[in-house]
Amino acid sequence: MKSILVAICLIFSASILFGCAGGREIRPVDNDFDVIRVGNSAQYIIDKRAEACFLMFMGSNTPAAVDCATLKKNVQEAKAIITW
Repeated sequence: MKSILVAICLIFSASILFGCAGGREIRPVDNDFDVIRVGNSAQYIIDKRAEACFLMFMGSNTPAAVDCATLKKNVQEAKAIITW
């Protein structure tokens, strides 16, 4: 679990450097993680290997776990990523 949190923090840091101005953007980070940015305030991080989903607000280093089934149901961009 610690390695997942470290990876999420690295992804979050990279997304700040290369972020977009608004809207939703899917950014594949590697084969295990995808990031869906939601405007300038938040992003969903999807860990495909661990089958786990997180929400992280900009300026925060603490991800919050979210239900992947709910994310898949409510966020169009997540449907293609969440296959489990």
